[in-house]
Amino acid sequence: TTVTIQQNVGGYTGTLDTFIREGRPTNSYTTATEISVDGADSTNVRIQGLLSFSGLFGNGPGQIPLGSTITSATLTLSLSDGSKSPVSF
Repeated sequence: TTVTIQQNVGGYTGTLDTFIREGRPTNSYTTATEISVDGADSTNVRIQGLLSFSGLFGNGPGQIPLGSTITSATLTLSLSDGSKSPVSF
């Protein structure tokens, strides 16, 4: 059985995303429309993207049943600006 989970598809709404900046630790970016992930911004401040996926496992519709064996998983991300320094995931 293959299960596909995508934010706002089939009732799934458990994806949360944000980012943090090394030089601005008290700023909140929870309403940003994109996640910044960068080795450093123009001021050489590191930026880290954060992702969370809740509600993936359970007995509800669209969930992965508890005790399942997962043989593979794929996370698809889109790149909006590839001109910056390389990043790792």
